[in-house]
This record gives sequence, C-alpha cells and structure tokens, in this order.
Amino acid sequence: MTDTSAPGAAVRPPHSERDLRILRGFAQRIDAADAGAHNNLGVLYFNKGMYEEAIGQFQRALAIDAKMQVAQRNLEIAYFNTGYYDRLISELRERLREDPTDADARRRLAQAYVHTGDVSGAVAELKRVLAQHPGDLSTLSALGQAEKAGGHYEAAMEWFEQARRLDPESAFLHFALGELYYNRGLNEEALRELTHAIELNPDLADAHYVLAFVHGDMGDMERAGASSRRATQLNPNYAKAQTNLSLDRYSSARYLELVGDRVQRPQVAAGEVLAHYNLGIAFRQKALYEEALREFSRALEAGEEPSLTRQAMAEVFLLQGRASQALDLYDRLLAEDERSPKLWNERGVCLHQSGDVATAETSYRRALEADPAYSLAWNNLGVVRLHRGDPDGAEASFTEAVRLRAGFVDAWCNRGLMYLRRSRHAAALDAFRAALRANPEAAGAWNGVGAVLMETRRYEEARNAFVRAVESDPDHAEARYNLSFVLSNLGDFEGALRETKRALELNPYYTTPRYKLAIDLQFEYAEVLAPELDAAERISGEERGIESFTFEEGALDSIFAELTPAPSAAPAPAAAADAFALADDYLSKGLLDRALAEIRRAAVGGADPVHAALMTARIFLRQGLDGEALERFDAATARLGEAAWTADHAAAYSGRARALLRMNRLTEAREAAETVRAHEPDHPETLQVLGETLLLQGDATEAVRVFGRACEIAPADPSLLRHLGRAALAAGRAGDAERALRRAVQLDPDFVAARVELARLLLAADRVEEAIAECHAALEVLPTYSEAAVLLANALRKAARPDEAVGTLVDLLAGDPYHLEALVLLGLALADGGRREDARRAFTRVLRLDRDRADAHFHLGGLAAGERRFREAIQHWSDAVNAAPDGPMAEAARENIATALDVARLFRSAPAGV
Repeated sequence: MTDTSAPGAAVRPPHSERDLRILRGFAQRIDAADAGAHNNLGVLYFNKGMYEEAIGQFQRALAIDAKMQVAQRNLEIAYFNTGYYDRLISELRERLREDPTDADARRRLAQAYVHTGDVSGAVAELKRVLAQHPGDLSTLSALGQAEKAGGHYEAAMEWFEQARRLDPESAFLHFALGELYYNRGLNEEALRELTHAIELNPDLADAHYVLAFVHGDMGDMERAGASSRRATQLNPNYAKAQTNLSLDRYSSARYLELVGDRVQRPQVAAGEVLAHYNLGIAFRQKALYEEALREFSRALEAGEEPSLTRQAMAEVFLLQGRASQALDLYDRLLAEDERSPKLWNERGVCLHQSGDVATAETSYRRALEADPAYSLAWNNLGVVRLHRGDPDGAEASFTEAVRLRAGFVDAWCNRGLMYLRRSRHAAALDAFRAALRANPEAAGAWNGVGAVLMETRRYEEARNAFVRAVESDPDHAEARYNLSFVLSNLGDFEGALRETKRALELNPYYTTPRYKLAIDLQFEYAEVLAPELDAAERISGEERGIESFTFEEGALDSIFAELTPAPSAAPAPAAAADAFALADDYLSKGLLDRALAEIRRAAVGGADPVHAALMTARIFLRQGLDGEALERFDAATARLGEAAWTADHAAAYSGRARALLRMNRLTEAREAAETVRAHEPDHPETLQVLGETLLLQGDATEAVRVFGRACEIAPADPSLLRHLGRAALAAGRAGDAERALRRAVQLDPDFVAARVELARLLLAADRVEEAIAECHAALEVLPTYSEAAVLLANALRKAARPDEAVGTLVDLLAGDPYHLEALVLLGLALADGGRREDARRAFTRVLRLDRDRADAHFHLGGLAAGERRFREAIQHWSDAVNAAPDGPMAEAARENIATALDVARLFRSAPAGV
C-alpha cells in the first residue's frame, strides 16, 4: 500500500523540468520486481534532492522484500533527515481529525509507523480501519504484515488465517502462512501451505523460493534444488548478487548521525523469554553490531540461555573480523557441546582467518567426526588442505562436499579455482559449468569460465563469459578487470578503458581470485574469503606448467547453449484471466507494489498489454499518483485506437476522467466522461465521475440529473445517493437532497458522513431536534468524528442547551486538545451559559495556539464590551480586522468598533479601565 503523494508543499530540487522528467523516467525502465533496483534508484533520487521520489522507491523495495535491511535504513534516513516524516504525520493526523472515517489516511499512517519500527502504532491504526470495514482483506493482510514485521509471528498468523477464511483460494495467503510456519521452524506445516499455494498459482515465485529452504531443512536437497531453479526462472532477481547502495555507506555511526533517536529501536518486552537475546538479533540484522553485543551481554547478565547467546556473540565477532574474540567464545561453547559440527567448523574458520591452518584443519576434521555429511566443513577442509600443500586431499574434500550437496556453488567454484591454478583447464571448466548448472547467474562461476578461456587465449569466448559475470553482478570488480584485459587483447581499447575505470571505482587494486570458506550463521547469510596463504599451493617440480588443452567437441558452445534460453523458447502467452490472476490476488490484499511487479512480469511474458496498462493505472490511482495513472490510461487508449468500442475502452476513458478530475482538469475530465456516456449511457462509474465534475464546475442541475440516473442503475449504492443529495442541495432542492440522504443512511446506518450532511441540512431548516438526533447517531457509530461533534454542539446551542454543548465539546477536546474550531465553539457555549470567565479562558487559549485567529479576537471583544471595557473590546476587534481584513468577521468588527467609540463617548465619566 505505497503512497508517496507529497505532504504539504513539496520542496523541489533545482533541476529543470526536462531533467526531472528524465530522472523520473528511470522508474519505468527498471525491473518492477527487483527490490535492489528500486533501492538503488531511491539512492539516486535522494542524492539528486528528489526526496519524495526516493521515499517512494525505498517503500517499493520493502514492499517486494520486507527483509531488505539496507532499504529499511535508507527509508529511515530519508524520512527523518529531510523532515518528510514530520510533514507526512502532521498531514495525516489533520486529515483524520477532520474525518476519522478516512481509511486511506489511516492506512498511510500505519504504513509510516511500520517503516519506522512503531509496529504497535501501526496495528492500532489498522484495527480502527478494520472496525469500519469488517472483513476487509487488504486490512487483514496489512495487519498480518505489520505483526510479522515486528516479529510477532503468532499474531501475524491469526490475521492471515482470518483473511484465508474469507478467501480460501488465495495463493498469496497460503504463501504468507507457509512462510510464517517456516520462520517458526514448523517445516511440515510450511510444506503443506507452500505446496497448496503453488497448486493454486504455479507462477508464485516467492512460494517456490521459500519452499527450497523448507526442502533443504528437511534434507531433501534434490527437491530444494528444483524449487530454487523454478523460483529463479520465475524471478531472475533471486539469482542476482548486485550491490545495494546505502545512504549511510553501511556505517552504523553514520546511520545514527543521520536519524538520531527518531527511529523506534527494538525494545525488550517485559517478561519475554530470551528478551535481550532477541533484541540483540534484531540489532544484528540491522548491522548495528555494537548494540547487538551490548544486548547479548545483558542477556547473559539476565540469565538467558548462555550457549545460545554466546554463539550469537561469536557470530557477531566473525562478522566484524575479530577472529581471536570469536575463537575464545567458540572454545567455551565447545567445552559445553563438543559434538556440534557447526561450532567446530566455525572455530576452524576463526583459526583459518588467523593463519593457523594446521589447527584449523583439526577443527574441520572434528566437525566431520561429529557429522560426516556436514558439507560446509568438507569445503573448508578442501581449502585448508590446499593451503597446506595437499592438492589431492583438497580435491577429495571438494568432491565429497559437492557429492553431499550438488548445488553447493562455492564448493564447485573452489574446485574450479584449484584446477585453474594447477593449469588443469578442462577440469576447471567442468567444475565451473557444474556451478552454473546449480545457479545460472553465479557471477563467480562465469568469471571462472572466463579465466579458463582467457588463459587458453580464447579471447572472444572469454569476453562472453565475463560479460555474463558482470550482467549477473554489475559490481564484480574482478570480472570487470578481466573483461578489460580481454577487450584490450581483442583491440577494443575504448571498451577496455571503460571497464578499467569502472573496476577502479569498485576496487582500486586488482586481486587474484580467492577461495571461499563456508559458515552457517544462525540468521544471516555471509561469505567469508580465505586468507592469501597460497604459497604452498605452487606447482611442484613434477608437474608441467601448462598441460596440452583441447575442449571436447561442442563443450564450449554447450556452456552458453544450455544456460542461455533461446528467445524462441519463451512460453506461449497465458490466457488473460490466468496471466493476471496473481496480480489480482495481490490487489485484493492491498499489496499494490507486488501487484505492479506481477503485472510487469505478465506483460513481459506476452499478456494483454491493454489489460496490463489498465491495471497499472488503477493501482496508481489508489496510490494517489494521478499523473502516472493518466499516462497509463492514455497508453491504453492509444493501443485501443479506433477499434470497435469494448469494455476496455470504457475502463480507459472512465479512468482517464477520474485521474483528470483529481488533477482539477475539469474540462478534460468532462470530455473523457462524455466520451464513455456517448457509447454507454448507463456506465455507473463514469456517471459518478461526470456528476462530481459537473458539481465542481457549478452545474448543479445537470449533476442532479447525472447522479439521479446513476442511482436508478445502482439503487442500493449509498455513496451515489450521498452524491445525489449534495448535488440536489447545491441546486436548491432541499427536499430531494433530504430524501437522497435519508435513503443513503437507511441502506447503510453506519454511513456517518451521510448522517452528518443530513444533520447539517436539517439544522439549516431549523429542524433542530432532528439534526441533534442524526448527530448522536453518527457519534454512536464513530465517537471520534469531530465534524459530527462540532455540528452537534452548534445544534445544542441553537436549542438553548449550552451545558450539553459544553459537555460534547469537552469530550471532543479531551481527544483532540488542538481542535481550534471546537475551542472557539466551547467559548461561545460557555458564554451562552453565563460562564464568561471560562469563556474568556477558552478564547485566550485559542490565541495562544494561533494568535491570528480572527474569530477568537472578535468574541473576546464581545465579552469585554459586555463588561463595558470598551478600549479592550476595540483592541480585540481591531486585531480581528488585522488578522483577516477580508474575513467573515471583519465587517462586523469594524461596525462594532464604530459603535463602541460612540458608546465610549457616552461613558466618559465611567470608572477607570473603560
């Protein structure tokens, strides 16, 4: 539910309209399903001063990948370092003060709370929306996602279960439950839900992706690999390894400098088991390592599970590169549990990083004694054997690692690098090919293939491999250096220079390929490079420097043929209904950005482009992006051209009219709506847009006719009846307006906005008691509806019941003490009841909050005049005129000043102070 429409007056960066158009155009050129691309575009926008656009991109990144910590941090910086958050919250709260039924404002407020860590605040707002719209799927889904963001998995599951009972065929809801089961360690239940999600929609990439982890945890590596490959086919971004840009440059200190204490940090839940431990994990996931270590220390002091906490601390030390401190903790942990292969393996990594390869090998072997199938330790044993000059032992270890885990890309690449360094080119190529079968987008494997080909002077083929490497990972410095070498050998010096410059930006030093050590962190993935200890790996005198090397017939071509799908192999376009089924599922749950990504995927796959444009436009309308919506509606009409009129024509022109109406381009909006009416006179959605446009243009009579026809077509739609009532009132037909509004509240007794408009109409007709009854009915449904409370107070004053008016206003001000209109009205009600001093205090309080409030000055003048303090009265009335010279109080204030001066002359002998 992303909406980045500007709160208040937007501050635009000093760019020309042309530059802004180009910069905004980037948003249409990136992959809508690529969270990293949205994040990086957000950083570009932020650095260009386009803060609203930056926030929109960060929010889209999080909508696609809620666990993307760098996007979360970037969003927090953009919120708090620019003042955007304060403006947004202020605007939304003002909207809710004026209309507590504004569900869109509450959803946006909840979204802002979630993105700044205030999950409880978000849940409270969403529960209010749910109270207004029971059973609303998008609200139930938003509640589930908010609770999940706060780590409250059981609460999240309850909300998603409620939603599933309403929509049992939703693939997304089954996926959401499956992911939560997996997060709770309930693999059997996760398997059931994820499998059912895929049965409902086989193209749900997220379900395949999580299912791969479930199969892996259950030891079914074959199915895990198949699920992973299917997820990557559906969403290639799963296989990408791009660098995500960070506004704080991945510095915790810089992050704290930019956001200060504005972000609601994770806090300890009183009485919760492992409270400090869980808080430490939350900090670690935000890369706030020092804060994480402090919480883990407090966990130990509080008596929380010591082995679990020390293991988490050791992992932080590993992430920080503090191997000696990590080693001390692993030794203590192993003294308690010497059968843990994970602990022995990570102890070995500490020693390996410190250069103690002999003891590291002992630790790896202890890990394998505890679990002979622990493939990570086999990989690390292979690396340490290389560093100890035992290539045969290393080869045997890598072979065992990939036998146990066929999709172990790092082990295949280590094996390939070993063969490459020993000039066994054919074997190296086979190893890198195996890595690419496991992950066709593995940049390291493509770089390895290129390195083999470069060494054998197959420069054109090497160039193709390095290009694939940098396509998979644009920030792979080593691949870019290698590509520059190859291009230079091919005579492309301009290209070589370009790649060298880019490589230097990424890493000013060219480094040789390094082996990778494998570790298994509790909650995060990490890549650990082995140290440069390769002297013992030099070629022995018994081996030849370069062996004779020829490829098998067609072996080289097969690398690219088997891993690069031919363009003609694209699947046939699915039927329109099926192509957009997942997007419709996301839309019904309020997951607008995911829906956008799915629409883009379906369109690229050959689905109906008109339907894609219309769906995209409607989403942009829901997000308040009216200009972008208009562009998509126009694109749809352009594709439809002069073809025979269809439902798509009606949807495109009707949507165009709605977008233009929101942009206050009334003439164009009316033309678009009339285009639909010419072909479909009874299109309800178009009639509503046309009626609203006519009313804003001042043509109330025609608006009544249009809304009247709409109500004939849809007689049970209370919102249309409300529009008809407003139009009839504007046309001077109070009786028709009353009938329409009464029919609206009869159809929907909880339609408080219609009740208040009916009450206002009745009060204007001096039917005071009926107006009071309608206001009471509205407040019973929504006690915080300020407009109803203010109208009720006015009606009670008119009924000469000032004490009741005071009570109503006091209740309102208890919840909203800065409601200035209510404060002014309270002063008047107090004065009506003879409580002049209390009234004066109420008006004075208004002026403390807004010294230019003309009505407060005016009424203070009236109180002073009633006590014959004419100088004071004249001063207040003068202040009222100065505050609003053309306001509704100005003329009366001027008349009062003239009258007071005349009266003052009659009382020149009055006591001092007159």
